[in-house]
Amino acid sequence: MLYVLYVQGGSELAVQEQLRQRGYTAYCPLQICEERRRGVWQQAERVVFGGYIFLEADGITPADWHRIASCSGFLRLLSRCPLSPTEDEYIRLLCSQGRIGVSRGYVRDGVLHITEGFAKKLEHKIVRYNRRGR
Repeated sequence: MLYVLYVQGGSELAVQEQLRQRGYTAYCPLQICEERRRGVWQQAERVVFGGYIFLEADGITPADWHRIASCSGFLRLLSRCPLSPTEDEYIRLLCSQGRIGVSRGYVRDGVLHITEGFAKKLEHKIVRYNRRGR
């Protein structure tokens, strides 16, 4: 079961590492995106869900709570309930890739077709895309 932790923005990876050192499995999905800087396209690594970390646990006991709360950058547990099975599956899919790379595709007759990359598996779930921003 995955629980969602709310952490300080920018400290997601540090909190994830602290949790791993304490024996927990924590996920912080990362994406590789393309940014344009001074007219040149470059790849940059970004946290997919800024301010959130996903903690794998069967349940959170008071002892677990104290170990988690002692992490520098931790703010609060988002909910006492774990994620739903559908959300759990989606987050695990995001995290299983390590880093989500740039997907490529084309638009024909107003319909987006993904030819390569992570989004190819989730083509049916895409609700919008940014053609200009790659």
